[in-house]
Amino acid sequence: GDMYPTFTSLTLSGRNLGGDGSYVQTVSSVVATIVGATESYGSPIKSYSISGHELNVQSSSGTSGVFTTSGNVTYTAKITDGRGRSATKTATIYVVPYQKPSVSITNMYRCDVNGNPQNEGTYVRIIADYSTASLSTLSRTYTIKYQKTTESAVWTIAVNKASLSYASGTIGYTIPNMSVTDSYNISVTVADNYANGTATNKVGAATCLMNIEKNGVGIGKFHTQGALDIMGDIYVNDSKLYETGTFSPSFYCSDGCNMTFTRRQATYEKI
Repeated sequence: GDMYPTFTSLTLSGRNLGGDGSYVQTVSSVVATIVGATESYGSPIKSYSISGHELNVQSSSGTSGVFTTSGNVTYTAKITDGRGRSATKTATIYVVPYQKPSVSITNMYRCDVNGNPQNEGTYVRIIADYSTASLSTLSRTYTIKYQKTTESAVWTIAVNKASLSYASGTIGYTIPNMSVTDSYNISVTVADNYANGTATNKVGAATCLMNIEKNGVGIGKFHTQGALDIMGDIYVNDSKLYETGTFSPSFYCSDGCNMTFTRRQATYEKI
């Protein structure tokens, strides 16, 4: 045994550990170091190697990549002297499983102040399901923000990093002061100590049979753009007015005025 090179240990030192010092999947990594290598009978150490999950180096130390697995992870160190004689040691750590937060908006609708559905409501109710890792050291929060679809660069925060008590569950929140004439993009983000997940959905302008404004008329919705702003399909004589890129040939303007559809390169004259 004395004729073989020796080393004291293979030490493993974690990076980006969990709050309790644990190795965390997709978050942590490890620095592995061969300590106390000693030659035997004057034959110097010629090579070092360390191998294991996300680590394979030909040196006395190395840093792994971020762990992509969980459970027991073993690293092997080897030294070899000039005569080709070697010594090997292993060291094992445990990596706790982790997955980044996920969230999905399961329902979103206009409502009254109590959350009851209302087509012309100035409140928007959001229901979102979320899931996070079950690590006891995690803190979890959610943030809700919204923007008018016509103002894509401007977001308003409705809830900022409110605490979540459980690893998974349902978020329910009602946003006030949502204009009936505007459509909104709404975003829900769930975050923990390491990562976050986001879901985005859209709620339209409030619906009504007809809305007459100074600059135009809304049909089936509140007017927001153009002279005539229509929600839904238009049918003439049981045929859809516009479908698959062309206007229905049976559609005529016969009310004493011309109708010009400049964006579609089609003009319909009175008959």
